[in-house]
Amino acid sequence: MREIELKFLLEEPPAAIWARARRIDPTFTRPRTLVSVYYDTPDRRLREAGIVLRIRRDGRRWFQTVKAGRSTVGGFTDVQEAETAARSERPDLQSIPDDKLREKVIELCEGRELAAVSAMQFRRSSGVVVLPDAAKVEISTDVGTISASDLTAPWRELEIERIEGSPRALFDVAAALHPDGGLHFSRLSKSARANLLAEEGRVEPPPIPCCAAKVPLAPAMSAEQAARNVMRECAGQIVANIDVVRETDDPEGPHQLRIGLRRLRSWLSIFQPLALSAELARLSDEARWLAGEVGSLRDLDVTGSDIVGPEAERHPDEPALAALAQLAASRAASRREALRRTLRDRRVQAFELDLIRFVELRGWIEEGDLDQSGRLSTPVGTFASEALARRWKKVLKCGRGLNKLDTAHRHELRKQLKKLRYAIEFFAPPHETKRCAKMMERLKALQDVFGELNDTVVAHGILDDPDFATAADAQMQRAIGWTLGASAARADQAWTRASKLWRKLRRSRPFWD
Repeated sequence: MREIELKFLLEEPPAAIWARARRIDPTFTRPRTLVSVYYDTPDRRLREAGIVLRIRRDGRRWFQTVKAGRSTVGGFTDVQEAETAARSERPDLQSIPDDKLREKVIELCEGRELAAVSAMQFRRSSGVVVLPDAAKVEISTDVGTISASDLTAPWRELEIERIEGSPRALFDVAAALHPDGGLHFSRLSKSARANLLAEEGRVEPPPIPCCAAKVPLAPAMSAEQAARNVMRECAGQIVANIDVVRETDDPEGPHQLRIGLRRLRSWLSIFQPLALSAELARLSDEARWLAGEVGSLRDLDVTGSDIVGPEAERHPDEPALAALAQLAASRAASRREALRRTLRDRRVQAFELDLIRFVELRGWIEEGDLDQSGRLSTPVGTFASEALARRWKKVLKCGRGLNKLDTAHRHELRKQLKKLRYAIEFFAPPHETKRCAKMMERLKALQDVFGELNDTVVAHGILDDPDFATAADAQMQRAIGWTLGASAARADQAWTRASKLWRKLRRSRPFWD
Protein backbone atom coordinates (compact mmCIF):
# COMPACT_ATOMS: atom_id res chain seq x y z
CA MET A 1 0.00 0.00 0.00
CA ARG A 2 1.21 3.50 -0.79
CA GLU A 3 0.60 6.38 1.60
CA ILE A 4 0.42 9.56 -0.46
CA GLU A 5 -0.01 12.91 1.24
CA LEU A 6 0.83 16.59 1.32
CA LYS A 7 2.19 17.95 4.61
CA PHE A 8 2.45 21.54 5.78
CA LEU A 9 3.63 23.35 8.88
CA LEU A 10 0.62 24.47 10.88
CA GLU A 11 1.36 28.14 11.53
CA GLU A 12 -2.13 29.30 12.50
CA PRO A 13 -4.80 28.01 14.89
CA PRO A 14 -6.40 24.79 13.62
CA ALA A 15 -9.78 26.51 13.89
CA ALA A 16 -8.79 28.81 11.01
CA ILE A 17 -8.04 25.78 8.82
CA TRP A 18 -11.34 24.15 9.65
CA ALA A 19 -13.29 27.36 9.03
CA ARG A 20 -11.97 27.43 5.45
CA ALA A 21 -12.37 23.66 5.11
CA ARG A 22 -16.14 24.06 5.53
CA ARG A 23 -16.23 25.57 2.05
CA ILE A 24 -15.43 22.13 0.60
CA ASP A 25 -17.92 20.36 2.88
CA PRO A 26 -15.88 17.78 4.79
CA THR A 27 -17.41 15.04 6.89
CA PHE A 28 -15.85 15.57 10.30
CA THR A 29 -14.67 12.76 12.54
CA ARG A 30 -14.38 12.96 16.29
CA PRO A 31 -11.10 14.52 17.50
CA ARG A 32 -8.85 11.94 19.12
CA THR A 33 -5.53 11.61 20.89
CA LEU A 34 -2.84 9.58 19.12
CA VAL A 35 0.22 8.23 20.90
CA SER A 36 3.02 6.89 18.71
CA VAL A 37 6.20 5.10 19.72
CA TYR A 38 9.02 4.52 17.20
CA TYR A 39 11.34 1.53 17.49
CA ASP A 40 14.78 0.71 16.16
CA THR A 41 17.83 -1.41 16.97
CA PRO A 42 20.53 0.07 19.22
CA ASP A 43 22.72 0.70 16.16
CA ARG A 44 19.80 2.25 14.21
CA ARG A 45 19.80 -0.30 11.41
CA LEU A 46 16.20 0.45 10.42
CA ARG A 47 16.92 4.15 10.12
CA GLU A 48 19.98 3.48 7.97
CA ALA A 49 17.82 1.34 5.66
CA GLY A 50 15.18 4.07 5.37
CA ILE A 51 12.61 2.05 7.32
CA VAL A 52 10.31 3.34 10.07
CA LEU A 53 8.67 1.00 12.61
CA ARG A 54 5.86 2.57 14.63
CA ILE A 55 3.33 1.44 17.21
CA ARG A 56 0.39 3.83 17.56
CA ARG A 57 -2.41 3.89 20.11
CA ASP A 58 -5.67 5.31 18.80
CA GLY A 59 -8.18 5.28 21.63
CA ARG A 60 -8.20 1.70 22.95
CA ARG A 61 -6.73 0.20 19.78
CA TRP A 62 -3.09 -0.42 18.86
CA PHE A 63 -1.70 -0.39 15.32
CA GLN A 64 1.70 -1.41 14.01
CA THR A 65 2.97 0.41 10.93
CA VAL A 66 6.10 -0.07 8.84
CA LYS A 67 7.08 2.55 6.27
CA ALA A 68 9.80 2.30 3.62
CA GLY A 69 10.90 3.77 0.29
CA ARG A 70 9.95 7.33 1.16
CA SER A 71 9.99 9.77 -1.74
CA THR A 72 9.60 13.46 -0.93
CA VAL A 73 9.44 16.66 -2.97
CA GLY A 74 8.54 19.71 -0.93
CA GLY A 75 5.73 18.49 1.31
CA PHE A 76 4.53 15.78 -1.08
CA THR A 77 5.28 12.31 0.28
CA ASP A 78 4.84 8.91 -1.34
CA VAL A 79 5.84 6.01 0.91
CA GLN A 80 5.22 2.29 1.11
CA GLU A 81 3.11 1.51 4.16
CA ALA A 82 2.25 -1.83 5.79
CA GLU A 83 -0.17 -1.51 8.70
CA THR A 84 -1.89 -4.08 10.90
CA ALA A 85 -3.67 -4.21 14.23
CA ALA A 86 -1.34 -4.81 17.19
CA ARG A 87 -1.94 -6.52 20.52
CA SER A 88 0.18 -4.16 22.60
CA GLU A 89 2.78 -1.43 22.46
CA ARG A 90 5.50 -3.95 21.59
CA PRO A 91 6.34 -4.61 17.90
CA ASP A 92 5.57 -8.00 16.38
CA LEU A 93 7.70 -8.34 13.26
CA GLN A 94 6.02 -11.57 12.19
CA SER A 95 2.73 -9.72 11.79
CA ILE A 96 4.02 -7.29 9.14
CA PRO A 97 1.55 -7.97 6.29
CA ASP A 98 3.89 -7.30 3.36
CA ASP A 99 6.08 -10.38 2.77
CA LYS A 100 9.14 -8.62 1.31
CA LEU A 101 9.05 -5.84 3.86
CA ARG A 102 8.64 -8.34 6.70
CA GLU A 103 11.65 -10.34 5.51
CA LYS A 104 13.73 -7.17 5.19
CA VAL A 105 12.87 -5.89 8.68
CA ILE A 106 13.47 -9.28 10.30
CA GLU A 107 16.83 -9.56 8.53
CA LEU A 108 17.90 -6.11 9.73
CA CYS A 109 16.78 -6.75 13.30
CA GLU A 110 18.05 -10.32 13.62
CA GLY A 111 19.98 -10.83 16.85
CA ARG A 112 19.25 -7.28 18.00
CA GLU A 113 16.74 -6.10 20.56
CA LEU A 114 14.27 -3.45 19.45
CA ALA A 115 14.01 -0.41 21.69
CA ALA A 116 11.81 2.69 21.75
CA VAL A 117 13.80 5.62 20.36
CA SER A 118 11.15 8.36 20.26
CA ALA A 119 7.53 9.08 21.05
CA MET A 120 4.83 11.49 19.95
CA GLN A 121 1.48 12.52 21.34
CA PHE A 122 -0.98 14.47 19.24
CA ARG A 123 -4.51 15.71 19.34
CA ARG A 124 -5.80 15.03 15.85
CA SER A 125 -8.83 16.65 14.24
CA SER A 126 -9.88 15.21 10.88
CA GLY A 127 -12.40 15.62 8.11
CA VAL A 128 -12.96 13.63 4.93
CA VAL A 129 -13.71 15.37 1.63
CA VAL A 130 -15.20 13.67 -1.44
CA LEU A 131 -14.41 15.61 -4.61
CA PRO A 132 -16.50 15.75 -7.82
CA ASP A 133 -14.29 13.09 -9.47
CA ALA A 134 -15.06 10.75 -6.51
CA ALA A 135 -11.55 11.12 -5.06
CA LYS A 136 -11.56 10.93 -1.28
CA VAL A 137 -9.14 12.97 0.82
CA GLU A 138 -8.63 13.22 4.58
CA ILE A 139 -7.60 16.55 6.12
CA SER A 140 -5.95 16.34 9.54
CA THR A 141 -4.48 18.86 11.95
CA ASP A 142 -2.05 17.50 14.54
CA VAL A 143 -1.15 19.49 17.64
CA GLY A 144 1.10 17.92 20.24
CA THR A 145 4.66 17.03 21.18
CA ILE A 146 7.64 15.04 19.93
CA SER A 147 9.94 13.40 22.49
CA ALA A 148 13.40 11.84 22.07
CA SER A 149 16.51 11.47 24.27
CA ASP A 150 14.81 13.09 27.28
CA LEU A 151 13.91 16.13 25.17
CA THR A 152 10.38 17.24 24.29
CA ALA A 153 9.32 19.84 21.73
CA PRO A 154 5.91 21.10 20.57
CA TRP A 155 4.86 20.28 17.02
CA ARG A 156 1.93 21.28 14.79
CA GLU A 157 1.24 19.98 11.31
CA LEU A 158 -1.42 19.89 8.61
CA GLU A 159 -1.75 16.67 6.60
CA ILE A 160 -3.83 16.10 3.48
CA GLU A 161 -3.88 12.38 2.69
CA ARG A 162 -5.31 10.50 -0.27
CA ILE A 163 -7.82 7.85 0.75
CA GLU A 164 -9.21 6.94 -2.68
CA GLY A 165 -8.81 8.16 -6.25
CA SER A 166 -6.22 10.36 -7.90
CA PRO A 167 -3.57 12.15 -5.82
CA ARG A 168 -4.39 15.26 -7.87
CA ALA A 169 -7.13 15.90 -5.34
CA LEU A 170 -4.51 16.62 -2.67
CA PHE A 171 -3.34 19.71 -4.51
CA ASP A 172 -6.89 20.97 -5.12
CA VAL A 173 -7.71 20.66 -1.42
CA ALA A 174 -4.44 22.36 -0.40
CA ALA A 175 -5.25 25.34 -2.62
CA ALA A 176 -8.79 25.49 -1.26
CA LEU A 177 -7.54 25.58 2.33
CA HIS A 178 -5.19 28.48 1.57
CA PRO A 179 -6.80 30.47 -1.26
CA ASP A 180 -4.67 33.56 -0.57
CA GLY A 181 -1.30 31.81 -0.22
CA GLY A 182 0.78 31.26 2.87
CA LEU A 183 1.32 27.49 2.74
CA HIS A 184 4.64 26.30 4.19
CA PHE A 185 5.69 22.78 3.25
CA SER A 186 6.65 20.30 5.96
CA ARG A 187 9.56 18.44 4.33
CA LEU A 188 10.48 15.98 7.09
CA SER A 189 8.63 13.00 8.49
CA LYS A 190 7.72 12.94 12.18
CA SER A 191 10.32 10.22 12.80
CA ALA A 192 12.98 12.35 11.09
CA ARG A 193 12.00 15.26 13.32
CA ALA A 194 12.41 13.05 16.37
CA ASN A 195 15.90 12.11 15.17
CA LEU A 196 16.69 15.79 14.70
CA LEU A 197 15.45 16.54 18.21
CA ALA A 198 17.72 13.84 19.66
CA GLU A 199 20.76 15.01 17.70
CA GLU A 200 20.36 18.79 17.58
CA GLY A 201 17.69 19.67 20.14
CA ARG A 202 15.17 20.95 17.58
CA VAL A 203 12.44 19.53 15.36
CA GLU A 204 12.76 21.90 12.41
CA PRO A 205 16.11 22.34 10.64
CA PRO A 206 17.34 25.90 10.12
CA PRO A 207 16.69 27.35 6.66
CA ILE A 208 20.00 26.89 4.85
CA PRO A 209 20.58 27.81 1.18
CA CYS A 210 20.22 24.71 -0.96
CA CYS A 211 22.68 24.20 -3.81
CA ALA A 212 22.06 22.02 -6.83
CA ALA A 213 22.74 18.35 -6.24
CA LYS A 214 23.99 15.74 -8.67
CA VAL A 215 21.03 13.94 -10.23
CA PRO A 216 21.16 10.14 -10.22
CA LEU A 217 20.88 8.98 -13.83
CA ALA A 218 21.61 5.47 -15.08
CA PRO A 219 22.24 4.31 -18.67
CA ALA A 220 19.22 1.98 -18.50
CA MET A 221 16.81 4.85 -17.84
CA SER A 222 14.35 6.21 -20.34
CA ALA A 223 14.28 9.91 -21.12
CA GLU A 224 11.10 10.25 -19.07
CA GLN A 225 12.65 8.61 -16.01
CA ALA A 226 15.65 10.92 -16.29
CA ALA A 227 13.38 13.92 -16.70
CA ARG A 228 11.45 13.07 -13.57
CA ASN A 229 14.63 12.68 -11.52
CA VAL A 230 16.00 16.01 -12.74
CA MET A 231 12.74 17.88 -12.17
CA ARG A 232 12.41 16.44 -8.67
CA GLU A 233 15.84 17.79 -7.81
CA CYS A 234 15.08 21.20 -9.34
CA ALA A 235 11.74 21.42 -7.49
CA GLY A 236 13.43 20.51 -4.21
CA GLN A 237 16.03 23.24 -4.65
CA ILE A 238 13.38 25.82 -5.49
CA VAL A 239 11.07 24.98 -2.57
CA ALA A 240 13.94 24.90 -0.06
CA ASN A 241 15.31 28.27 -1.14
CA ILE A 242 11.90 29.93 -1.15
CA ASP A 243 11.86 29.14 2.58
CA VAL A 244 15.38 30.56 2.98
CA VAL A 245 14.43 33.88 1.37
CA ARG A 246 11.21 34.07 3.38
CA GLU A 247 12.96 33.51 6.71
CA THR A 248 16.54 34.82 6.47
CA ASP A 249 18.62 37.68 5.09
CA ASP A 250 21.27 35.31 3.73
CA PRO A 251 22.12 36.65 0.22
CA GLU A 252 22.89 33.08 -0.87
CA GLY A 253 19.16 32.31 -0.59
CA PRO A 254 18.01 34.41 -3.56
CA HIS A 255 21.15 33.40 -5.44
CA GLN A 256 20.37 29.69 -5.13
CA LEU A 257 16.66 30.26 -5.74
CA ARG A 258 17.39 32.01 -9.03
CA ILE A 259 19.79 29.21 -9.98
CA GLY A 260 17.11 26.63 -9.20
CA LEU A 261 14.56 28.44 -11.35
CA ARG A 262 17.03 28.81 -14.21
CA ARG A 263 18.02 25.14 -14.00
CA LEU A 264 14.35 24.17 -14.09
CA ARG A 265 13.68 26.31 -17.16
CA SER A 266 16.80 24.97 -18.86
CA TRP A 267 15.68 21.40 -18.25
CA LEU A 268 12.11 22.08 -19.38
CA SER A 269 13.44 23.43 -22.66
CA ILE A 270 15.52 20.24 -23.07
CA PHE A 271 12.53 18.02 -22.26
CA GLN A 272 9.92 19.92 -24.29
CA PRO A 273 10.71 18.32 -27.70
CA LEU A 274 9.84 14.93 -26.22
CA ALA A 275 6.91 15.99 -24.08
CA LEU A 276 5.28 18.68 -26.27
CA SER A 277 3.30 19.65 -23.17
CA ALA A 278 1.23 22.82 -22.77
CA GLU A 279 1.53 22.61 -18.97
CA LEU A 280 5.30 22.35 -19.26
CA ALA A 281 5.36 25.56 -21.28
CA ARG A 282 3.12 27.32 -18.74
CA LEU A 283 5.31 26.29 -15.80
CA SER A 284 8.38 27.52 -17.67
CA ASP A 285 6.71 30.92 -18.08
CA GLU A 286 5.90 31.05 -14.36
CA ALA A 287 9.48 30.10 -13.49
CA ARG A 288 10.75 32.90 -15.74
CA TRP A 289 8.46 35.41 -14.02
CA LEU A 290 9.56 34.31 -10.56
CA ALA A 291 13.23 34.29 -11.57
CA GLY A 292 12.78 37.91 -12.61
CA GLU A 293 11.30 38.81 -9.22
CA VAL A 294 14.14 37.07 -7.41
CA GLY A 295 16.74 38.42 -9.81
CA SER A 296 15.93 42.02 -8.94
CA LEU A 297 17.03 41.32 -5.37
CA ARG A 298 20.03 39.24 -6.37
CA ASP A 299 21.23 42.01 -8.68
CA LEU A 300 21.03 44.55 -5.84
CA ASP A 301 22.89 42.15 -3.53
CA VAL A 302 25.68 41.65 -6.07
CA THR A 303 25.96 45.36 -6.83
CA GLY A 304 26.22 46.19 -3.15
CA SER A 305 28.43 43.35 -1.91
CA ASP A 306 30.61 42.59 -4.95
CA ILE A 307 31.03 45.97 -6.61
CA VAL A 308 30.24 48.93 -4.34
CA GLY A 309 31.30 47.33 -1.04
CA PRO A 310 34.82 46.28 -2.13
CA GLU A 311 35.39 49.67 -3.74
CA ALA A 312 34.49 51.39 -0.46
CA GLU A 313 36.87 49.08 1.44
CA ARG A 314 39.71 49.83 -0.98
CA HIS A 315 39.23 53.57 -0.47
CA PRO A 316 38.28 54.25 3.17
CA ASP A 317 39.28 57.88 2.69
CA GLU A 318 36.29 58.37 0.35
CA PRO A 319 33.21 58.57 2.65
CA ALA A 320 30.84 58.88 -0.33
CA LEU A 321 31.71 55.32 -1.34
CA ALA A 322 30.72 54.06 2.12
CA ALA A 323 27.49 56.04 1.87
CA LEU A 324 26.83 54.49 -1.54
CA ALA A 325 27.36 51.02 -0.07
CA GLN A 326 24.86 51.81 2.69
CA LEU A 327 22.35 53.07 0.13
CA ALA A 328 22.74 49.90 -1.93
CA ALA A 329 22.20 47.79 1.21
CA SER A 330 19.10 49.81 2.06
CA ARG A 331 17.66 49.34 -1.45
CA ALA A 332 18.35 45.60 -1.20
CA ALA A 333 16.63 45.37 2.20
CA SER A 334 13.53 47.07 0.83
CA ARG A 335 13.50 44.77 -2.19
CA ARG A 336 13.95 41.74 0.07
CA GLU A 337 10.80 42.62 2.02
CA ALA A 338 8.86 43.09 -1.21
CA LEU A 339 10.08 39.74 -2.49
CA ARG A 340 9.03 38.04 0.74
CA ARG A 341 5.50 39.33 0.24
CA THR A 342 5.55 37.96 -3.29
CA LEU A 343 6.81 34.56 -2.11
CA ARG A 344 3.93 34.29 0.35
CA ASP A 345 1.19 35.16 -2.13
CA ARG A 346 -1.15 32.86 -4.00
CA ARG A 347 0.71 32.98 -7.33
CA VAL A 348 3.93 31.56 -5.90
CA GLN A 349 1.97 29.03 -3.84
CA ALA A 350 0.15 27.91 -7.00
CA PHE A 351 3.48 27.60 -8.82
CA GLU A 352 4.96 25.41 -6.07
CA LEU A 353 1.91 23.15 -5.91
CA ASP A 354 1.57 22.95 -9.71
CA LEU A 355 5.26 22.17 -10.14
CA ILE A 356 5.20 19.31 -7.64
CA ARG A 357 1.96 17.97 -9.10
CA PHE A 358 3.50 18.13 -12.58
CA VAL A 359 6.60 16.22 -11.49
CA GLU A 360 4.99 13.58 -9.30
CA LEU A 361 1.85 12.89 -11.35
CA ARG A 362 3.41 12.97 -14.84
CA GLY A 363 1.75 16.23 -15.73
CA TRP A 364 3.42 16.26 -19.14
CA ILE A 365 1.19 13.45 -20.46
CA GLU A 366 -1.01 14.69 -23.31
CA GLU A 367 -3.90 12.30 -24.00
CA GLY A 368 -4.27 13.33 -27.63
CA ASP A 369 -0.56 12.87 -28.46
CA LEU A 370 -0.45 9.28 -29.75
CA ASP A 371 3.31 9.39 -30.40
CA GLN A 372 4.28 10.79 -27.00
CA SER A 373 4.88 7.45 -25.26
CA GLY A 374 7.38 6.48 -27.95
CA ARG A 375 9.31 9.73 -27.55
CA LEU A 376 9.33 9.46 -23.77
CA SER A 377 10.77 5.95 -23.92
CA THR A 378 13.87 7.18 -25.78
CA PRO A 379 16.99 5.83 -24.00
CA VAL A 380 18.53 8.50 -21.81
CA GLY A 381 21.91 8.11 -23.57
CA THR A 382 20.38 8.97 -26.94
CA PHE A 383 18.35 11.79 -25.41
CA ALA A 384 21.43 13.22 -23.66
CA SER A 385 23.64 13.09 -26.76
CA GLU A 386 21.06 14.89 -28.89
CA ALA A 387 20.36 17.53 -26.23
CA LEU A 388 24.05 18.23 -25.56
CA ALA A 389 24.79 18.43 -29.28
CA ARG A 390 22.05 21.03 -29.72
CA ARG A 391 23.36 23.12 -26.83
CA TRP A 392 26.95 22.90 -28.12
CA LYS A 393 25.89 23.93 -31.61
CA LYS A 394 24.15 27.04 -30.26
CA VAL A 395 27.22 27.99 -28.22
CA LEU A 396 29.49 27.70 -31.26
CA LYS A 397 27.09 29.76 -33.34
CA CYS A 398 26.77 32.55 -30.77
CA GLY A 399 30.54 32.69 -30.25
CA ARG A 400 31.46 33.35 -33.87
CA GLY A 401 33.51 36.53 -34.21
CA LEU A 402 33.84 36.77 -30.43
CA ASN A 403 35.96 39.93 -30.36
CA LYS A 404 33.42 41.80 -32.50
CA LEU A 405 30.35 40.89 -30.44
CA ASP A 406 28.37 43.83 -29.06
CA THR A 407 26.84 43.86 -25.57
CA ALA A 408 23.60 42.18 -26.63
CA HIS A 409 25.36 39.33 -28.44
CA ARG A 410 27.80 38.84 -25.56
CA HIS A 411 24.80 38.50 -23.28
CA GLU A 412 23.26 35.91 -25.60
CA LEU A 413 26.50 33.91 -25.63
CA ARG A 414 26.60 34.09 -21.85
CA LYS A 415 23.10 32.60 -21.66
CA GLN A 416 23.98 29.80 -24.05
CA LEU A 417 27.12 28.98 -22.07
CA LYS A 418 25.02 28.77 -18.92
CA LYS A 419 22.49 26.48 -20.61
CA LEU A 420 25.28 24.22 -21.86
CA ARG A 421 26.75 24.02 -18.36
CA TYR A 422 23.38 23.08 -16.88
CA ALA A 423 22.90 20.42 -19.54
CA ILE A 424 26.34 18.96 -18.83
CA GLU A 425 25.60 18.91 -15.09
CA PHE A 426 22.27 17.18 -15.71
CA PHE A 427 23.72 14.49 -17.95
CA ALA A 428 27.22 14.16 -16.49
CA PRO A 429 26.67 11.12 -14.20
CA PRO A 430 26.63 8.58 -17.08
CA HIS A 431 29.44 10.51 -18.86
CA GLU A 432 31.92 11.33 -16.09
CA THR A 433 35.09 11.10 -18.14
CA LYS A 434 38.26 13.16 -18.44
CA ARG A 435 36.86 14.79 -21.57
CA CYS A 436 33.73 15.80 -19.65
CA ALA A 437 35.78 17.24 -16.78
CA LYS A 438 38.06 19.14 -19.19
CA MET A 439 35.15 20.70 -21.07
CA MET A 440 33.48 21.71 -17.81
CA GLU A 441 36.71 23.28 -16.52
CA ARG A 442 37.07 25.37 -19.69
CA LEU A 443 33.42 26.29 -19.68
CA LYS A 444 33.53 27.53 -16.08
CA ALA A 445 36.62 29.65 -16.77
CA LEU A 446 34.91 31.39 -19.67
CA GLN A 447 31.72 31.82 -17.67
CA ASP A 448 33.69 33.64 -14.96
CA VAL A 449 34.72 36.25 -17.52
CA PHE A 450 31.18 36.70 -18.77
CA GLY A 451 30.00 36.88 -15.15
CA GLU A 452 32.26 39.88 -14.51
CA LEU A 453 30.98 41.56 -17.65
CA ASN A 454 27.37 40.96 -16.67
CA ASP A 455 27.91 42.25 -13.12
CA THR A 456 29.23 45.48 -14.59
CA VAL A 457 26.25 45.86 -16.91
CA VAL A 458 23.81 45.13 -14.09
CA ALA A 459 25.53 47.56 -11.71
CA HIS A 460 25.41 50.27 -14.38
CA GLY A 461 21.68 49.73 -14.83
CA ILE A 462 21.04 49.96 -11.08
CA LEU A 463 23.37 52.79 -10.08
CA ASP A 464 22.68 54.93 -13.15
CA ASP A 465 18.92 54.75 -12.60
CA PRO A 466 17.63 58.25 -11.67
CA ASP A 467 15.50 56.71 -8.93
CA PHE A 468 18.47 55.10 -7.19
CA ALA A 469 20.12 58.29 -5.87
CA THR A 470 19.28 61.98 -5.87
CA ALA A 471 20.81 63.74 -8.86
CA ALA A 472 21.44 66.83 -6.70
CA ASP A 473 23.73 64.90 -4.35
CA ALA A 474 27.06 65.65 -6.01
CA GLN A 475 29.11 63.45 -3.67
CA MET A 476 26.84 60.45 -4.24
CA GLN A 477 26.93 60.96 -8.01
CA ARG A 478 30.71 61.15 -7.84
CA ALA A 479 30.80 57.87 -5.92
CA ILE A 480 28.54 56.27 -8.52
CA GLY A 481 30.75 57.45 -11.36
CA TRP A 482 33.85 56.27 -9.52
CA THR A 483 32.37 52.82 -8.90
CA LEU A 484 31.10 52.34 -12.44
CA GLY A 485 34.41 53.45 -13.90
CA ALA A 486 36.40 51.06 -11.73
CA SER A 487 33.99 48.20 -12.49
CA ALA A 488 34.18 48.84 -16.23
CA ALA A 489 38.00 48.83 -16.07
CA ARG A 490 38.00 45.45 -14.34
CA ALA A 491 35.52 44.08 -16.88
CA ASP A 492 37.71 45.28 -19.75
CA GLN A 493 40.68 43.59 -18.14
CA ALA A 494 38.69 40.37 -17.73
CA TRP A 495 37.65 40.50 -21.39
CA THR A 496 41.28 40.30 -22.48
CA ARG A 497 41.21 36.66 -21.33
CA ALA A 498 38.07 35.81 -23.25
CA SER A 499 39.60 35.06 -26.66
CA LYS A 500 42.12 32.56 -25.29
CA LEU A 501 39.51 30.86 -23.11
CA TRP A 502 37.07 30.71 -26.02
CA ARG A 503 39.64 29.06 -28.27
CA LYS A 504 40.30 26.42 -25.61
CA LEU A 505 36.61 25.71 -25.18
CA ARG A 506 35.97 25.58 -28.91
CA ARG A 507 38.72 22.97 -29.30
CA SER A 508 37.09 20.69 -26.70
CA ARG A 509 36.07 17.30 -27.99
CA PRO A 510 32.41 16.60 -27.21
CA PHE A 511 32.35 13.80 -24.64
CA TRP A 512 28.86 12.68 -25.66
CA ASP A 513 29.85 11.47 -29.15
